Parts: sequence; structure tokens; C-alpha cells
Amino acid sequence: MNLFEVEKKINDEKLHYKFKMLKDSLIEEKEIIQEWSKGFIDKDNKFAYEFQTTFHSSFWELYLHTVFKEAKFTLDYSKQVPDFIVKLPFEFYVEAVVANIKEKGLKEEERTFMDTFIGLEALHLNPNFNQIIDESIVRYSNAIRSKTMKYKNEYSTKDWINKEASFTLALASYDQINYGVEFIYPLMALLYGLYFDVESQSYGQKDHILKPGTDAKIKLNIFSDKEFEDISAIIFTCTLTIGKLTSLVISKGKYSLNKVFCIRHDISDDVFPYKLNKVSPATPEHLSDGLIVFHNPRAKSPLPIGLFKETNALQIHAKGSSDLQLISENLPLVARVNSVFLRLFNDEMIMDLMIKYNGLDDKMLLDLMMKDLGFKFSEK
Repeated sequence: MNLFEVEKKINDEKLHYKFKMLKDSLIEEKEIIQEWSKGFIDKDNKFAYEFQTTFHSSFWELYLHTVFKEAKFTLDYSKQVPDFIVKLPFEFYVEAVVANIKEKGLKEEERTFMDTFIGLEALHLNPNFNQIIDESIVRYSNAIRSKTMKYKNEYSTKDWINKEASFTLALASYDQINYGVEFIYPLMALLYGLYFDVESQSYGQKDHILKPGTDAKIKLNIFSDKEFEDISAIIFTCTLTIGKLTSLVISKGKYSLNKVFCIRHDISDDVFPYKLNKVSPATPEHLSDGLIVFHNPRAKSPLPIGLFKETNALQIHAKGSSDLQLISENLPLVARVNSVFLRLFNDEMIMDLMIKYNGLDDKMLLDLMMKDLGFKFSEK
């Protein structure tokens, strides 16, 4: 399947700007897409057209196809729906969906130069945290509910569907102009009712939010509802971008004018949990970095944790704020920045950046240094 051969009937203005970037400017990134497409089956003979004109949903499916190969899954592409049928090592179904920017929201093409660096600002310290997260919750809720109904009313009636098998939704977020920084926060609230509080820097239980700009209630903790017991898990990412491709290019040792920084979360470090990774062949970003699997503890057919052991996916299982499991083979990817201007950042600038990202002030830093020397700093 040649994804970059454009039919003459498609006018240039119909082509998605990201597709045009890949086709005309990003040679190495384009090669990665071609690699991802190997073995992928176009079920309805319109995949290339959608990749060229709408991009994100097709991009997401190609990525999933490649991650599932990394996980050593055996796929069956002989049926029209759902998007992926996994036969081995465990039978389950995957339906892919993307959460897009609302109709009247700021479009991605309107991003400014400064928006490029939003990933270097800690969302958990952002005064607009609630506004950003609540918008994501609304967009994710719409996508999850629509696909859940599609499974119940359509897919589950197909004679090839095994109703005892697990059914999962694969959700990619492109929901706001500065998507890519949401991390786990919106789905922790939507799925488990665990809403992050920026003042206490901890999760608390919450049963609903108000849809931004309205009095409409959006229910949280939906995995506790019988309505969603058919959903075994949500496979999620908000970091599948052109920057992902550039990061993989650099990780392979190939040249890129840009530099890529990844912010990772070290859950074992209570003092300096957020680390900056300058992507290189020695410190690479892997294919499945940034993928998160949210397991439904009340699913009729749970998805085995061990299914993703061959990947770097972060897996989350929660029954409440006191029973939260996070499992990952690598430090989870929180955000990524891809820019030629990262070449200007020296080690001192990066350290200052990460001190702020971790919410440390001068007193905290001095206290840490004193502890390292065997002293305790305190004010009198």
C-alpha cells in the first residue's frame, strides 16, 4: 500500500497539512510510516485517501498495527469490523477512535511558536489545569460513549464476534490546540473518578464535572457503571504526533535538524520525579513509549496485564485512590517537545527547566543539598 501516491482526483487543498509535511519535507519520518504500513490491510479501499485528507485516525491505526506486532499479537484482518481482531496470545477486539478538537475550538494549524514548547511546562502546576483537563474529559467521554454504543448495537450482533472475548477501545487524543500534555489526568478522572488536585498535588474522588461553559454534568468514574462493563480497557495515547516520528528517527541514529526532549515520570522518586530525556541512540524513545492501558476493574472480560509485557506501555489498574497500580517497563512518557530551537538549550538551562517542572524552589533545593551532605536545613 503506497500511502503517499496521491490520486489525481484529489485536489491539493483537500490534503491534510501533516500529510503534506511528510510527503514533501520529512523523508526519514515518511520512511517510518511506510514501515508501519507493512502487513496492514485496507479493509474498505479508502484508507490511503483518509490518511491523506483527515490523517489522525489513519495515523493512529497504523501505529496500533505496529505496536500490536511489537507485542507479538496475531491479527485477523478478514472481518470488516471492529478495527482489530487479535487471535493470539489472547482473543480480544480493538476499536480505534480519536478525540478531535471541538467544532469551534482553536485549530491545530493556529498554534504559535510558543505553543511548540508547551510540553516543557508542567501541566500539574498549571493554573489552568482544570480548564484543560475538563475539556479533555468532555472530548474523551463523547468518543468512548459513542463507540461503546456502536459495540452494543452493531458489533456484538455480528456472527464472528465472540461475546466472551474482551473488547477494548483505543483512544488517541487530538482534542485541543495544545494536545500532547494531558498524560493520565483526564482518564484517571473519567474512568476511575480520581481527579487530580493541583493544590494538594494528589488525587481525590469526584463524581462529575461541569461541561466547560455550561451547567451540564459530565459523569466521572464510568468504569463503575454497568453500562461500560463490556469495555475491558482503554488503550490511550496523547503523544502520537509528527514529533513521535522525528523522535524515532533520531533514536535510530539518523539525522534530523530538530532535537527532541521527552519528559518522563519516575514514580519511584518522590523528590525529583520528572526527568528530561534528550533523545538519542543512547537514550532513545521507543515505539510504545507514550502508550497507556487503563484496565476496567469491573469488566465482564478483563484484559490480562501480561498481554503488553513486550512493550513499554504504561498499564493502570485502579479500584480507588488507595488501590492504584501502575506497571511499566520504562519510565512513562509524560510529554515531548520537537524543535530545532532545542539545540540552543544548554545543561544549565535544562536543569533550571526541570527544577521548575518538579515544583522545587530555592529553599527546597538547599534542603536537598544539605540532606545529601548529612544536614537538615530549616528556618528559625
